[in-house]
Amino acid sequence: MTSDENRTLTQVGAGTPMGMLLRRYWHTIAAVAELEDRPVKAVRLLGEDLALYRDRAGRYGLLDRHCAHRRADLESLWQALAEESWALVRRLGHDMKGSGRLYGLPRISAIGARIEAAAAGNERCEAALALAALESYLARAARSLFEPAPLSAEAGLSATRSASD
Repeated sequence: MTSDENRTLTQVGAGTPMGMLLRRYWHTIAAVAELEDRPVKAVRLLGEDLALYRDRAGRYGLLDRHCAHRRADLESLWQALAEESWALVRRLGHDMKGSGRLYGLPRISAIGARIEAAAAGNERCEAALALAALESYLARAARSLFEPAPLSAEAGLSATRSASD
């Protein structure tokens, strides 16, 4: 076997041939009991860092842990807006728009697009409104992830991504 063939068969990250194949199948990643005390659990699956969670309605989901970085982006965005650093605001909005689309989070993508457009026009008020919307969305998302929820009757969990807002 050549080194290229070996890489093709052993690399399972997103976008790799084997990774795309393995993502077509279910993988057991946790037991329901593991989410009893804390409804969020960090997991690594097929080379990706993910957050397994149970929401208040008892539904289970799997999100990329990258979403947690939106909080840090929010702080950077407020600072850049205060300094009227429009290029930075625009770049962060653009990055957020893309990562929201990539990870199936349309609300984050839409807010990122709003931030990017506001920065392109040096529209301080619109950018501030978009940042406030992002802050509100992240606060609601955090509450829904971290508030206790009743367990469903499932005995175990398998990996499926949640694309809900």
